[in-house]
Amino acid sequence: AYNIMAISYEGSISHRMIAMVAEGFRPVVCLKSEIGLEKQEDGTYHIVDTVRTGKITFGEPTWEGDNASVTVGTNTNFQIEYQINGVDEGIWTKIANNGTITGLKDRDTVYARLTDGTNHGEYTSINIIKGMTGAEVAENPNEYYGKTITNYTCPNSAGVSAWQIFHADENNIYLIANDYVHRNYIPKGKEGSSIRYNSDYTLAMDDVVDDYDGSSDITEEKIKELNNDYFNVKKYTSTYTNMLAVAYMLDTNVWSVFKGEQAEYAIGGPTIELLFESYNNRYGTEYVAEATSKTGYQIKKKSSDSWSNSISGMLNTTDGLYVIPSKSKASEYWLASPSAGDYTYYVSGVFYDGRVAFGTYSYDHASGFRPLVCLKSSTRITQEDNGDGYIIK
Repeated sequence: AYNIMAISYEGSISHRMIAMVAEGFRPVVCLKSEIGLEKQEDGTYHIVDTVRTGKITFGEPTWEGDNASVTVGTNTNFQIEYQINGVDEGIWTKIANNGTITGLKDRDTVYARLTDGTNHGEYTSINIIKGMTGAEVAENPNEYYGKTITNYTCPNSAGVSAWQIFHADENNIYLIANDYVHRNYIPKGKEGSSIRYNSDYTLAMDDVVDDYDGSSDITEEKIKELNNDYFNVKKYTSTYTNMLAVAYMLDTNVWSVFKGEQAEYAIGGPTIELLFESYNNRYGTEYVAEATSKTGYQIKKKSSDSWSNSISGMLNTTDGLYVIPSKSKASEYWLASPSAGDYTYYVSGVFYDGRVAFGTYSYDHASGFRPLVCLKSSTRITQEDNGDGYIIK
C-alpha cells in the first residue's frame, strides 16, 4: 500500500506533485503533473488523470452539398480544442462544448483534445466521409451494382462469402448474397419447421410452408411494397400453397439471422418486381412483372408483348449479380413472389441459363436461396482505400 506523504500545489488542478511512500523499502514516487486524486467511499484515494479521463464525443456529420459539419462535446469542464488534418502544436483552435465545426470536406480528419489551458490530453479523431446514399447509387447503377460490400456482418455471416449491391432506390440500398447459401444457415419457419434438402444447397419448402397461412402473414407495409402490384395495386389475398412459400420467404423475423446492425430487414430473396427494377435500371431494359391473378405474377420483356410464365435467356448469364451460371450447387434461386404458373408449388425463380420462370418449391427440384438485405435509409457507402470493394460508413 502507498501512503500520501506530501502534496505540492501550484495554483492549477493539473499542477500537482503527489509523493507516495510504500511500506518496506519506502520508495518515493512523483506522479505526473496532470494526475489528481479521487476520494473513495472507504476513505482511500484513487489516482485519476484530470485531463485524459474526460470523454470527447463527435456527432454524426451532416452534409450540405460538398460541405460537412460536425459537433464535438465533452463530459468534463475542460476546454475542447480541435484541428483539421493535422496535430501540430500552436495551431489548435478552441471551441465551446457541443460546438459545431463547419467547412469540412470529404476525407477530412478532425482531431480534438481536452486542455486546462496548460496541459492537454491525448487527441481523438473522426474521419469525415461523405459516401453515397441510396439515391446516388441508383443514379449510377453501372458504377455500383454488383460491387461487394466488405464490412457487412450479421448473425449468419459465416453462411455468405460476400454481399453484393443488388439494387438501390431513393431511400435504401439492397444487398444480395453472392452465391447459394448452405442449408445450415437457412432459418426454420415461424413455428419451427425446417427446410428439406436434396443436397447442401438444393433445398425445398415442403415442410416449412405448414407454418404459414398465406398472405395474411405478410403484414408489414414495407414488405408488401416489394410485391406492390399484388398487394397494393390489385389488393389480392391468397391462401394458396405457393403463397405460403412466399410468406416464409418474406418473414422478416425468421430471416433476421441475416440482419446486421446496418440493416432494416432481411428476407429469403428478392421479389420479381425488385429483380426487374434492378435489371432495368442497370441495362435499360423494359421488363415488366404483373400479378395477373391471385395465383401470382406473369412477365414480359416489354409492354407490347404477351404475358408469359417463363421467358428464356431473359437475364445476362455473364452477370453474376443476377445469374449464377454454374449448376454445381443449384440450378436456380427462388424469388419471393408467387408465380401464375400454378397455385400449388410455383414461385418465381431465376435459372442458371438466364431464364426467369416458375419453379416448384418442392423436394424434387434443385433450387436454393440467395437472401436479400435492405440497409437502413441513413446508410451511406464509400469505396475502400485499396479500391477492392465498398464499405458501409
